[in-house]
Amino acid sequence: MSRSAIWLVAMLGLALLCAVCAAIYVPRIEGELAQRSRDALAEAGLAERVSVEIDGRTALVRAPDAALVSRAMEVVAGVDGIRAAVPREEVAAETAGGPFALRVQTD
Repeated sequence: MSRSAIWLVAMLGLALLCAVCAAIYVPRIEGELAQRSRDALAEAGLAERVSVEIDGRTALVRAPDAALVSRAMEVVAGVDGIRAAVPREEVAAETAGGPFALRVQTD
């Protein structure tokens, strides 16, 4: 087997190993961050009125009013491992259209 073939097999193996590790550990890490965030919200007395989802290391916070969202974001942002806390509606608005938007207008 030539050297270039060996390198190709080694790089493909490394990429496969990285993909398997990410598939196994990312959901576990997100679950742990979600639990820590819910615990922090419970300590602050906000758990009943606020929901939080984790996407990577970003916490997506949803609450009935803006003041509560702001307070919950402060609490969740202080959780170890959370990179950023953002309002859930803001994220949904940014990704709703995707990279392209098509508008059809009829008269």
